[in-house]
Amino acid sequence: MDRQAEQGAFAKACAYLNYKQGAKWTAHAAAAGTGIVYVALLVVLWLFTDLLVYRGRLPTYHSLTPLQQNSFISEWNALSAEERNDRLQSIGLNDKDRQRLATFQISPSNVSRDDVREIWQAQVGYILVDKLHLEPSAFEGTDIVDFYTTDQGINSLLVRSYTEGRIMTPLIAAVARWAPWTRNANGSQNIPSYLVGLLATGIILGILGHFRERCGLEAEVHLD
Repeated sequence: MDRQAEQGAFAKACAYLNYKQGAKWTAHAAAAGTGIVYVALLVVLWLFTDLLVYRGRLPTYHSLTPLQQNSFISEWNALSAEERNDRLQSIGLNDKDRQRLATFQISPSNVSRDDVREIWQAQVGYILVDKLHLEPSAFEGTDIVDFYTTDQGINSLLVRSYTEGRIMTPLIAAVARWAPWTRNANGSQNIPSYLVGLLATGIILGILGHFRERCGLEAEVHLD
């Protein structure tokens, strides 16, 4: 086939596709919308899997991976004594213990289990206060058992993401701030709002995906 014939075939194909503009652009929009819905469904599945594995609980220091522990230790050791003292104030330590821990350089060999637990609790409180724009006293006086055993929804993912230095941390924090239900801020622990919200979002996206596919099929019929 010579070049002129190829150009003629291409022109005929373009003319066929452009035969009905409304149907063509509806098909394009449906295809793009379906792709977006599928990506959103994958995100919801990822969030649900994370909730299923970690149950929305904040990680303790000893439940962190070695990578997360090393990242936390490096960040803590790089802080000034004043910055450490500010973070330790949120967990209600007396002045003596706070000043002692504020000057402490963490290493696996020189920190007791109780000390590292208190320092890590202060770090978790700092992450949540800073990323969610809460009051500095938001977690002051919180019982250590409730702090780690309650379902706090997306807060669990936020703390682990921050500790690992993931680039998605600002996005997770923005979602948690914009939608308090994702951190169970307004829901009951018996029926966590985060779990209900993920279920509802998945159902809505599924309906939208079906609708988009149907629009695309109808557009193809019109093109034919």
